[in-house]
Amino acid sequence: MKKITWEAWIDPYNSNKDQFGNNKVFNTFNPQNIDKLDLEDGEEPVFGLSPQPTIATPYGLLSITEDTIASSRFDFWLLHTNFDITHEFVALLEQISGIETIEVFTRYRMRLGFPKTPFFNITDTKIKVEKLIEKLNEESIITHFENIAQTYGRDISNKIQNIYNNIVKNKFWNIYIYPNGQTDIIICDTYDSFIKKIDLIKDVKVMVGGININSEEI
Repeated sequence: MKKITWEAWIDPYNSNKDQFGNNKVFNTFNPQNIDKLDLEDGEEPVFGLSPQPTIATPYGLLSITEDTIASSRFDFWLLHTNFDITHEFVALLEQISGIETIEVFTRYRMRLGFPKTPFFNITDTKIKVEKLIEKLNEESIITHFENIAQTYGRDISNKIQNIYNNIVKNKFWNIYIYPNGQTDIIICDTYDSFIKKIDLIKDVKVMVGGININSEEI
C-alpha cells in the first residue's frame, strides 16, 4: 500500500536564532551603564546588536526580511512516502489545484508549497493528495486481481478479492494462492511476527510457485 504522512516545514530563517546563548543582548556599546542593566545574579552581559540573518546570492549577501523569506509567501509541508517519488507521481500532483510549488528532496521526501491566498484551502488540497494516493492503491489492487484472474480464472479472483476485503483493515496481512487455487492467509499485529511467517510462505512459493500478495507489497 502506498502511504504518506505530513510534516510541517520549519523555515530556518523565519526567526532570529540566539547566537549568544541564554544571555541577554543589549543594544548598546557603553559598558559604563552596566549598573542600569536588568541582570540576574551572576549573569554576564553581552553588548552588541542582534545579528541580521543573511543569505548568499549571485549578487552578494542579502538581508533576510519578511519580504524575502519564502515562508511568508507559501505554506510549506513536507510529504513523506513509503514509495519512490517518481516523475509520474510528481506529474499527478501538478494536476491538483492548490499546489503551487513541488520540490523533491529525496527518494521518499518532498516539499509542497501551498499559496497563502484566500483562493485555496490547504486542508482541502491535502485531502486531494490523500485521495490521489487512495486512487493509486485501488488501481494497483485492480491490477493484482486481473493478474490472478488471468492465471486462475475469474472465480478464484473473486474469491481472493472477498478475502482481501475482509482482512485489508488489519495492520499486516498476507494471501498466498497455491497453484491449485487454494489459499493460505496470514494476519499479524506486529511486523516481526509477520516477517517470520511470510518468510516461510516465500520459501514455499519458490518451491511450488503460486501468487502472493500482502500489505507490504500490494
